[in-house]
Amino acid sequence: MMLAFFLCSALNFHIEPVVCRATLDTYNQQLTDLSARIAVEQLTLDSLRTKGRNPERIAELEKQLTEEKNILNDHARLQEIMSREGCYYVEFEIEIPYPELSYRETNQKILADFTIVFKLTNRSRSDSLVDTLYYQYAINSFSEAVKTEPSFIEQFGMFIPSGVSDYTVEVLSEEKRGQETGTIEIKKDDYALMSDLLIASNISVDTAGGYFNKGGLKVIPRASKIFNDLYANIFAYYELYDLVPDSTTIRATYELVNAEGKVVRRSAQQLEKIARTQSANFGISVLSVKTGDYQFRVEVRDSAGGRLAQRSVPVKIVRKVQTEVTFEGLPYYEEIEYFVTPDEYHRFQGFTPEGKSTYLKKLWRQINYPVIAQRFEYADANFQQGSTPGHKTDRGRIYIKFGPPDEAQKTPIEIEESRPYEQWAYYNGIHFIFVDLRGTNEYTLVWTNARGEKSQPAYYSYLPPSIREQIDNEKAPLFDQ
Repeated sequence: MMLAFFLCSALNFHIEPVVCRATLDTYNQQLTDLSARIAVEQLTLDSLRTKGRNPERIAELEKQLTEEKNILNDHARLQEIMSREGCYYVEFEIEIPYPELSYRETNQKILADFTIVFKLTNRSRSDSLVDTLYYQYAINSFSEAVKTEPSFIEQFGMFIPSGVSDYTVEVLSEEKRGQETGTIEIKKDDYALMSDLLIASNISVDTAGGYFNKGGLKVIPRASKIFNDLYANIFAYYELYDLVPDSTTIRATYELVNAEGKVVRRSAQQLEKIARTQSANFGISVLSVKTGDYQFRVEVRDSAGGRLAQRSVPVKIVRKVQTEVTFEGLPYYEEIEYFVTPDEYHRFQGFTPEGKSTYLKKLWRQINYPVIAQRFEYADANFQQGSTPGHKTDRGRIYIKFGPPDEAQKTPIEIEESRPYEQWAYYNGIHFIFVDLRGTNEYTLVWTNARGEKSQPAYYSYLPPSIREQIDNEKAPLFDQ
């Protein structure tokens, strides 16, 4: 049975090209792999023809082989140009919100079949690359999809030389179709130190080497660059080039800037130089950021060579208006210890179930449950220490009580006699310093000027002398500049 999901024939989707530098060895290896795949498929096709069976499979293989041979021929003409003008890999991130596709129901499954047609043309040459990709996307139910707002996410890429190229991407799903066009301009100097930013909804460790894997990380692209209560963290992945591995570091600064030019989030990171080419990634929470258009800005500076690179990508924050709803029974609903005094929390624990329910409904009208619950989720996902859940750790507690820091800097290496440490700062003047006392990635709150939180002078010796001096002078710690 066909499900008539939308009357409009227009199909809206998001496409974002991300450019990285590449080597000819990598490019040539891809062509070798494609040649080998074509040879295997040709043997399979010849065998099917000899047996005279499965005409549908024969037709499918013939079409696939023709397309792959055309791609191979196109790239073969580009090899000499690549060696002369530089080799780059452009990866296209595509995101199609689930309502944009046309669905059919079969065997208790809800499926969408669609096609992506791609064309890339270099302005200075007649060369063009054309490819057609076929997909099938499934959702469990429309009621679940309304709540989770899923999207079909795909990425495909190709090697191209420097210069200006125009691309066209068309998506066809039953009677619906959509098209996006754009231009990619690649100059060698623009990629001397840094690739483009790949904006993602999540980055996590991936030891299985699955889809979206990049060097041991699973990077889920967010081509729309729209973030909301469901996608509350902006992640960025990028590559650095021509580094000289030594004892110096790269300083990376991450900023979220509003339309008026004001920095609303800022974090910093020190990166060790361990290889000539290496990747980096970082994330910034936007839980309490207002609806609007922003720029996510990254600046990297090589302290040894003095080289500087900057990238800026537009992002959008969308907040939904909260309707009157009860959150009773949801995770963290009774986790109120961080928001009341110890005496009041002790009194709460002695209430009857009816008394607790009345108390909690009143409390959660004063503090935003969805925001606080997401802080708990973020803390549990990022600050777990051994068997201790993230919201029970020092960093988790501070994150939940005070929200994401406006500025943060992590120093993951030992300097002189000090241990790895993190500094968090808020624009209201509150600061925190956490130290990994045992080198086990278990961070303890050592210093703060926040009321209700205690510093631990016995552990000041684990901090660098410069930070200890600032504390002795009763000044908030300053981030490295």
